[in-house]
Formats: sequence, structure tokens, C-alpha cells
Amino acid sequence: MTDEQNEAAVKAQVDAHFGPKPPPPPKEKVPEDIVDHFIRMAKAPAPKPVDSDYERQIRKAHRAQQKKESSSSLSQVVAKKSGRTVPQLGE
Repeated sequence: MTDEQNEAAVKAQVDAHFGPKPPPPPKEKVPEDIVDHFIRMAKAPAPKPVDSDYERQIRKAHRAQQKKESSSSLSQVVAKKSGRTVPQLGE
């Protein structure tokens, strides 16, 4: 190979390597509603509303009342279930 042929071959290889590339295939289009869904999911959730002191005290009193009623009814049910009772002084 002569110098001119060698330079022509090298130039052709360099042009092929560094030449313009074919455009990449088009990307798949994601629907807008799906994009909006994932954007909403990435945001922090809204904080839960905090109850006032008054509402908390009302709930606390209500729970205590229910607990008291359930414990007293539970002891009555247990006493009725057993069938045997311990004789008391007045009996």
C-alpha cells in the first residue's frame, strides 16, 4: 500500500467512526395521568389533623367509661358462669 492509499483508508475509517450517528429510536411516550400519579406519590402526605385538648379529654373519658362498664360486666358474667359461689356472712 502506498502512502496515498493508506491515508485514504485511514481517513475513511476516521470519518466512519467520528461521522454523524443515526438518530436514536424514539422513546416510548408515557401517558400524562401515569406521570401525574407518580408525582403525587412522591410528595409527602398531608399531616393528620390534630385534635384539640377538649376533644381528647372527651375521648379519654369515654374510653375510661367503656372500660369500667366492660370490666364490671365481665366480672358478673364470670360469676354467673361458674355456678358455685362462696357463702357469704349473711347467707
